[in-house]
Amino acid sequence: MEDYRTNLKSIIDQLLADFPGCLVVIQHPIWYSPNTYNGTAYLQEGLTRLQTYIPVIDKLVKEYRETNPKQIYIGDKKAFKYFKKNAETDFQHEQGKQGIFYLHPNQKGAIALGDFWGKAIAKVLK
Repeated sequence: MEDYRTNLKSIIDQLLADFPGCLVVIQHPIWYSPNTYNGTAYLQEGLTRLQTYIPVIDKLVKEYRETNPKQIYIGDKKAFKYFKKNAETDFQHEQGKQGIFYLHPNQKGAIALGDFWGKAIAKVLK
């Protein structure tokens, strides 16, 4: 988890250095099925780890409010729950080493994800 925070902070710091005055919106990750195992074994361990990133994002954004007010924002927080509920209809059904898994949004899911992310970005820009 510390590596995730360090890497995310490095990316944000570089964006701020290269583009002073920019706005950075960090979207919460989206859900994927706990049996996801293609070339990489994501599985439940990966899904659990992914969820530990959410408080790291939230805390880091809060810290930046002190040093870079009105520049770093949390984006969407709803897509994770939406995709968990709508996996059958909004993800590609992919064959993996542990059966059919859901990792990549299909066309319907891509539209939904774009809507979630677009609304979050629009809210920041208002």
